[in-house]
Amino acid sequence: MRKAAIGIVAIAAMIGTPVLAADMAVKAPPQPPAPVYSWTGFYVGGNAGYGWGQSSNAFNAFAPTGAGSTICQGDLSAFGALCVNGSETNSLKGAIGGLQAGYNFQSGKFLAGVEADFQMSNQNGGGSFTTSLLLLGPGIETQTGTDSERISWFGTVRGRLGITFDRWLVYSTGGLAYGRVTNSGSATVTGYFCPINPPPTLTACPLSSWSGSSINAGWTVGGGIEAALSNSWSVKAEYLYVDLGTVNTNFTTLPMCAGDSGACTGEAAGTGTIGGRVTVNILRAGLNYKFY
Repeated sequence: MRKAAIGIVAIAAMIGTPVLAADMAVKAPPQPPAPVYSWTGFYVGGNAGYGWGQSSNAFNAFAPTGAGSTICQGDLSAFGALCVNGSETNSLKGAIGGLQAGYNFQSGKFLAGVEADFQMSNQNGGGSFTTSLLLLGPGIETQTGTDSERISWFGTVRGRLGITFDRWLVYSTGGLAYGRVTNSGSATVTGYFCPINPPPTLTACPLSSWSGSSINAGWTVGGGIEAALSNSWSVKAEYLYVDLGTVNTNFTTLPMCAGDSGACTGEAAGTGTIGGRVTVNILRAGLNYKFY
């Protein structure tokens, strides 16, 4: 009886051992927690988007009379100097695209960084304007003109402050903006005789034409959101408000005849300025590559 019991125990042990071994084989060892993504490091990338804004323009011109008077208004026998003031606003819009590079430093959930970018731009627009002249003369004098602006390129150098949510980053940004703005146009006046040399005709006389460009510095502010696709690649969407300041273009006015064909006292050549304050909104998407 004792030998039978020992045999049963031995057989049970032999059967139970493989089952226990199988149970132990299916239990995987505990895995370490996934590493938290780090935004710290240098990065480069590209972007593309769209810009829209406006140029608020102020126009002025002055020319003394042929007799040398600089008084803006006179009587019918002594016509005054040519004095023109006016304003108009042009809408600017177009596609943009460029490159960016920067550095981020992350501490806990918070991020601080700096980024510089350079953009080629096709933002442009134009308009027309009409003003009355400060002059008493042989009729109603008005000045009309057309004007257009174009942002050829611009860039920014900005700081970035953000909050991270593992592989997501929400940030605000702001700093220096700079860019090249071109301005061109022309103006005419009515109520004058032109050309000076006979035979003059009462018509719309050419006042001036202008074309110039300027590299201006201003400021920008905005924000965005960025998502890491892998340890190296990330995508972002960003909005910027850019103020490039005022772009001034100087021009020279042409001489005209302010009397009649027999008594033409006329206006001498003068000078003028058109200045436009350029502000635009930028919405763009970008792709960055981060170095380790």
